[in-house]
Order: sequence, then C-alpha cells, then structure tokens
Amino acid sequence: MKPIKRLYLSSDPVHLIDCNIVLELNACGRGFITAGTETDYTGKMVRIDVGYDGLVLRWFTGYVERSQPADNGTCRLFVRELVGIFDKLWPCSFQHPTLRQITDWISEQSGLTVTTPVGAAYADKPIPHFTHSGTGYQLFAQSGPCIFSDGLSLVSVAGRGCLRRRCGA
Repeated sequence: MKPIKRLYLSSDPVHLIDCNIVLELNACGRGFITAGTETDYTGKMVRIDVGYDGLVLRWFTGYVERSQPADNGTCRLFVRELVGIFDKLWPCSFQHPTLRQITDWISEQSGLTVTTPVGAAYADKPIPHFTHSGTGYQLFAQSGPCIFSDGLSLVSVAGRGCLRRRCGA
C-alpha cells in the first residue's frame, strides 16, 4: 500500500512535493515543505494529513513562517507547529491584572486557547502590576509560580526569573 499525504495551505489543497518535518517532545515541531504553488503563504495555516486507504489522520498542524521560491513554479516553506509562536518575544505590561486577564490576553494575541481553572480563587485575585519582556514560553513558566502574593508587584525579566517588590517601592 502506498501512503497518502495531503497538504493544505490556508484550507487550499496543494500538491506536496517534498516534506521534511521534525516533531520533538520538548521543542516545537518544525521543518521544510516543498509545495507545488507559487503563492506566498507566509503566516498562513498549514496542515498535513497522512495515512493509508481508508484511514487518513492529521499529522501536523502549524503555520508557515517563511516562504521562498524554488524550482519550476514551486515554493519551499519553513513551517512550525502552532505553539511555535511563543518562541518570539511577548512583551507585556498590565496594571492590576488577574491571572485570567493575562491568559485572556495571551489567547487574544496568539489565537490559541489558554484557560485557567474554573473556580480557582488565585485566578481572579488582582496584583498591582505585571510586566514581562521575554518569550512566550518564559511568560508561561514565570507567571504561574510568581503570581499572586499579597502586596507584591511582579516584574518578569527575560531569562532572570521574577523580581518581586513591595508596591510603591
């Protein structure tokens, strides 16, 4: 049996010429795709379905980070998994935010769903100030353990953890 490979770029079916994608446990999946199109799909969704006759499953969902022309009317695409958007810097600053407001902002900016536990008191408790200047991954890693001590303001500096200081200090 010959495997079936389907490529969809921004919901358009496109001929898949070559596919070299790496999926990792502790990192964002990424790779190169050579597609039979001349259209620039930079920033658009990419989906690859793989399987055999009767059972085709979703294998990769991501976005096109870069696109460059290749031979004979094709293009070479560099793709990342959706969570790869958190590799970039995510600077933010909020006055009197709750954890729920911060996660809502992340959801709005990224297009991915980020939730907090329903009924968790700490998720709705405001702090005086929250500032972050690192990547999206650091934002997630540092906001959880650092949020919400009474009377403390949170400043997150890229790669340096959280600095806490008394309000008004």
